[in-house]
Parts: sequence; C-alpha cells; structure tokens
Amino acid sequence: NKSAVRKAFEGAVKNDFPGAFVNIVRHKLSPRWVKTQHADGDGSKVIARLLMYLVTGNPVWLDGMIDDAFSMNMSDIAAAGFVGGDFSVTDTLNVNRFNVPKDVLTACVSRRIGELCELYREHGFPPIDFLGGETADLPRQVHSSVFDITVHALMKEANVIAGNVQPGDK
Repeated sequence: NKSAVRKAFEGAVKNDFPGAFVNIVRHKLSPRWVKTQHADGDGSKVIARLLMYLVTGNPVWLDGMIDDAFSMNMSDIAAAGFVGGDFSVTDTLNVNRFNVPKDVLTACVSRRIGELCELYREHGFPPIDFLGGETADLPRQVHSSVFDITVHALMKEANVIAGNVQPGDK
C-alpha cells in the first residue's frame, strides 16, 4: 500500500489507474497502450556488499546490488500487469571513488545488467533495452555508493492490473 506516498504527491503526479501498484498513464500517441516508470535501488545493503567485496576481493558480491535494484523494479511493475510490452532500463551510480573501487562497480553494473536482461528474456519477457545511465563522483555527498535502477515500460491497456481486487479473485 503506497497511500502515504500517493497522498504526498497528490495533484503533482499523473496516474490514470490510482488503484494499481505503480503509477500508470495512457500513452498519448498510441491508443490502447499505457506506460509506467519505476525507480528503486539497493538501499543500505550496498554497504554490506562492498565490505564483502573488500574482504574477499571477489566482485560477485556486488552482483546482489544490481539484482536487488533490477528485481525490485520489475516485480513492482509486474504487480500492475507489466510482464509484456516494451521495457527500457537505466541506472544511476553515485560513488565516492576515494572509498570504493569505481572501476569495479561500473564493470559489475555493465556486466550484470546485461546478464539480467538476458535472464528475463530467457524466461519469457520481451527483450529489455539497457540505455546506460548516470555515474557520478560525489565524494562529499556519498560515503560509499548509492545504486538505483529505473525501468520504463509500455504495454497494452487491456493488461493493466488496476488494483480493484475483490474477495474470490485469483
């Protein structure tokens, strides 16, 4: 339930399906199509992942950062029906290059997003376009790093799960 967030942005955010799990709007140029955009990240878990990398030297510990952000976005929009259509993904990596290995992080993000796009395709999703993103050096604002992913999706309006669930629905 995102009622507190929705209330805070009431009037500012367009949403044609207010009961859906994410904000959805009708596509202005394509009748019977809708779109959404959702952003989420790894949050504070990135610190534990970075510590494990620094202790072991194994960058596989950083994969969870990408997995978490990618999957949180995809599951949230899937809850509103976005499992087909057109998907684009971008990332934002804010890093303190003095405290964490920026080159290792960026290489991991590039590799793992590609692997996840392929994994989703293998499991029935249409191809997902990775459009790159933003990598910022913010040594005064960020102690380690912050990683977020944004997913933009387009699908047929008929597939929207509008959140009007009733007892007995399955």
